[in-house]
Amino acid sequence: MRNRRGAIVVMTGIFIVALMLIAAISVDASRIFAAKNELQTASDAAALAAALQLLEDPDTYADTARVYARRNQVEQHLVDSVEVEYGVWMAADRSFVPGGEPRDAVRVTTRHPLPLSLARVFGDSSVTVSATAVAWSAGPVMEPQCIKPIAVPYSRILEMLGHPYWSDIALTEDDIRALREMPVAQRRWHFHYADEDNQELEAPQYGEFHFKRDQYFPIDIDSTWERGDPGMFTRPSIDPDTYRSYLEGPPDGRCSQRVRTGDAVRSEPEPKMQAMRDGLDAVCRNLGGALQGSSELTCRVGGETVPMPLQVVYWTGELPEREWPSWYDAGSRSLMYTRMTGSFVVEKLDWNTGDAMAHARMWGYFDVQPAFGVVDDTAPSTLLRPVLVR
Repeated sequence: MRNRRGAIVVMTGIFIVALMLIAAISVDASRIFAAKNELQTASDAAALAAALQLLEDPDTYADTARVYARRNQVEQHLVDSVEVEYGVWMAADRSFVPGGEPRDAVRVTTRHPLPLSLARVFGDSSVTVSATAVAWSAGPVMEPQCIKPIAVPYSRILEMLGHPYWSDIALTEDDIRALREMPVAQRRWHFHYADEDNQELEAPQYGEFHFKRDQYFPIDIDSTWERGDPGMFTRPSIDPDTYRSYLEGPPDGRCSQRVRTGDAVRSEPEPKMQAMRDGLDAVCRNLGGALQGSSELTCRVGGETVPMPLQVVYWTGELPEREWPSWYDAGSRSLMYTRMTGSFVVEKLDWNTGDAMAHARMWGYFDVQPAFGVVDDTAPSTLLRPVLVR
């Protein structure tokens, strides 16, 4: 037999090298994987914060992204590199176009050098780990949470954007963009509390059929509301106190049901006028102020007048004739349809019981606001939600 003395030493040497290689891969691969996850968290947070900032103040989105990225750490170290790009998110093919206009998306890439431990034995001292996230600032919210039970006319925003009020067409992304860029004075209007007694009045300075079309309604979208209920029109209306609670919303009030495009909503305005005023007073209190004034009520906080942004329904319906709204001649009860969800910012409420034309008249402007709720990129809304899309 041949002499095999020393073979175990050779095999042990080979096994030690193999074990070190396996250990290096296991230890450093685990660290790289953990660092990648930490970087991804930083990128996600930065992209979402920047997308939200695009809605609030587009000039500071990049600084916001860097601040939020560096609030996260990689192995207890600050993120080394943060790259921020603005662009356009193409929802149809789920692609990001860097540098495109209008800027409605942000791409954040974070990078960090990671010193290796055992792998440096084989010549590699460090590796650069990276992660990328894209957030879209213009995700339309078609089913917002805790929407206010108020319906304002969709025809008015159509007219403001240059469309025929009777066309009932869907707003496009260009329309929403135009609304955002439009001066507040151009999107300001007033609406009359639903009242058939005013419909024969005329106000040429506000356009034809102003008292017929420019009316806002309290709507019943409480916990008993059911989408598609065939008896929607005839079911009992909620009482004024309950309505006020839904208008106030959390923390002290209640949260309404989610409404989406095409839903029928019911209104019985007559008993709810005072509840509307009290509900707006509660909204103002939630902002830290109080509704003050006599014939002209405004929300005052620390001596300053502040607007009250509300997430509302834009109502519409089949128009048998262009000059007659769908709820006309419906009696004290009305049935209308949700054309889309949106934001209306209330600035003041005329409250003069001696003047039918001014009683409960609501002044404010259409706006684009961030909101939470179900996003559907095929449905327009002036309520937008920043969402991670990649």
